[in-house]
Amino acid sequence: MKKQIIICSLLACGFISYAQDAAESTSSSEKKELVSEKGVQIRPEAGEIGIGFNAVPLFNYVGNTFNGNPGNNILNNSYFVNSDNMIYGKYFMEDDQAIRVRFRFRDISTKYKNLVVEDLQIDPQVKVEDTYVRFDQLFGVSLGLEKRRGQGRVQGIYGAEFSYTTGVVKDKYSYGNAMGGQNIAPNTTSSFFTGTSTNSSSRITDVNYGRSHSFGLNGFVGIEYFFAPKMAISGEYTWGVGYTLIGETSTTTEKYTNQVEVITDTNNGLRSFSLDTGNHGGAISLLFYF
Repeated sequence: MKKQIIICSLLACGFISYAQDAAESTSSSEKKELVSEKGVQIRPEAGEIGIGFNAVPLFNYVGNTFNGNPGNNILNNSYFVNSDNMIYGKYFMEDDQAIRVRFRFRDISTKYKNLVVEDLQIDPQVKVEDTYVRFDQLFGVSLGLEKRRGQGRVQGIYGAEFSYTTGVVKDKYSYGNAMGGQNIAPNTTSSFFTGTSTNSSSRITDVNYGRSHSFGLNGFVGIEYFFAPKMAISGEYTWGVGYTLIGETSTTTEKYTNQVEVITDTNNGLRSFSLDTGNHGGAISLLFYF
């Protein structure tokens, strides 16, 4: 509801801006080159670039100023336009036409350690180390063409955007107490987050959650309001198709029966298709051009 109110506010700003436009330009030729009282071009021009941020924290900041909320340090951070954490930018080929680009690359390796009592000895102070490592990789890019119309501070924007994202998550476990004939149920970490352990004759060594590939093609339409030279807020709605493919997933387990067995269970992944409307990740964008 809050985001819908913000979008309605943008529309209201559009009607108010017509009065400002009349004061800032007096002929049709001047409207095409809308400038401030100091002669600064208000809208972006060919050859300029733009960078976008999520403007919702700014609106929250303003609202908290009036309601006395003490947690008003929200402006100490800049937020991505979308929840997908992609860098968002534009390049204007012409005054009314821009290339839109979004990009993200993530490569995270997180290692957890836990000490457990070493088996086959009597001193509980002697311990060995179990480890769990999560590998998380993601790459995402989108490319689109934006066109705009309107002579005043309010610009209508529309166009299309193609996106592609791929990623994979893997878990790898290693244990200090080996499994074997003399130790068929070694002391093994049961939770790396609580540090607990138990004797186990079956334990996971590897998990591959499958590589994902997501494709999207969206048309978009929205408005952009320039409240100052080269600075604007905008809201968008989208409609498009999406296709996601997740490859084969697998879990590898070591288990003791008469000997140590390594068992890998797999499944064939999944496919999904969507056709839906959206609102550009639910964000109101704050844009700067230079």
